[in-house]
Amino acid sequence: MADTAALSRSDIQAQLIADALLSASVGFLVWDEDRRVVAANEAACELLGRTREELLGRELEDVPAELFSTTFATTTAGMPFTATLIARARPE
Repeated sequence: MADTAALSRSDIQAQLIADALLSASVGFLVWDEDRRVVAANEAACELLGRTREELLGRELEDVPAELFSTTFATTTAGMPFTATLIARARPE
């Protein structure tokens, strides 16, 4: 069984969440106040049809209508950012 005391450490929690987001099947983007992408996981790249290099530093474009997205404010690495989760919309 996992050591719950170790798992409760904020640095371990941050690493576990970062690893989960990097490998998640939903897209995850982090962008700054100028709407420029500062982080993107592989799923976001795949869903948007862009490489990470093409996304980083670029102004966030509107997410295509066939994809579901939700955006929220967050603090990442101690700084305020905005994040967007992206997934394929369910067919009607």
